Amino acid sequence: MRIPVHIIAIIMAIALRMVPTLVDEAGRIVSAQASRGVDFRNGRLREKFKAMVSLVIPLLVSSFQKAEDLAYAMDARGYDPHGKRTRYRQFRLTWGDMVLFVLFVGMGVALAVNTAHPFLNDFARRFLGSLQDIDDRLAKAKG
Repeated sequence: MRIPVHIIAIIMAIALRMVPTLVDEAGRIVSAQASRGVDFRNGRLREKFKAMVSLVIPLLVSSFQKAEDLAYAMDARGYDPHGKRTRYRQFRLTWGDMVLFVLFVGMGVALAVNTAHPFLNDFARRFLGSLQDIDDRLAKAKG
């Protein structure tokens, strides 16, 4: 049984995207209901419940409308959750990528060996020093 991770990810992304929208919509509904005289803070439990119903019902209707609009938009753009995923660019491994990979792996191994065995520091200094000498000679030859 495979877990449809991409479907779960799109559900989570859409749900998180809707939170600020619903908060704004709830604020508008509270303002509209307050202008009609609905009091959300004072009164008995039954009156508070009625006030909350006057908030929740329009919020649910609005959220279902927004969800339906989003579903139509996704359908119009051809979204298929079970279709094969495509990429804007197809990346291919090149020789330059392999050279950089080998270089970085070599640097990582050298750093690990140098850190693990401090007595190799002298060898590293001599080797790097000889490389520096070569760079200096090349710079003098060009300049």
